Amino acid sequence: MERKNNASCKHSIPSQASIIPTVLEYLKLFGEWIKSPRTLSIFGAVAALALFLPACWLETIHVYSAIDHYRAFLWLVFSLCIVGLVFDGGNAIFVRCKLKKRLRNLARDEQEVLADFVLNDLSATRFAAYQAGATSGLAEAGILHVSLQPTQ
Repeated sequence: MERKNNASCKHSIPSQASIIPTVLEYLKLFGEWIKSPRTLSIFGAVAALALFLPACWLETIHVYSAIDHYRAFLWLVFSLCIVGLVFDGGNAIFVRCKLKKRLRNLARDEQEVLADFVLNDLSATRFAAYQAGATSGLAEAGILHVSLQPTQ
């Protein structure tokens, strides 16, 4: 039996070159998901329950043999979750300290921009053209979010 030409085939198999970027994108998304604090907390809590619940409780729900078989893996998951959460917490503290230091050392024009928010109890406002430098500096520091879309 002769093989048909790919041009006449309606459903052709995608080439490896087009599959690899898609797989890499999914792996990147998986990596971001797995290292999020919420995911680390859930996996860490499940691993901690499996490791530290009394054996009689685990036997009651018929999971003791599986947990005993994968105990080393559960310790690894638990340890990685603890390290990840500690690292994430340390990073959050570092960013917060950096932000506080930046707020203590604001330029005069940046203080004027932020004063409008504080004095008038605003959460959004329009900026004049002469304030572009101050707003971009505050946006780069993560103090202010500048939307490109005009508010209505």
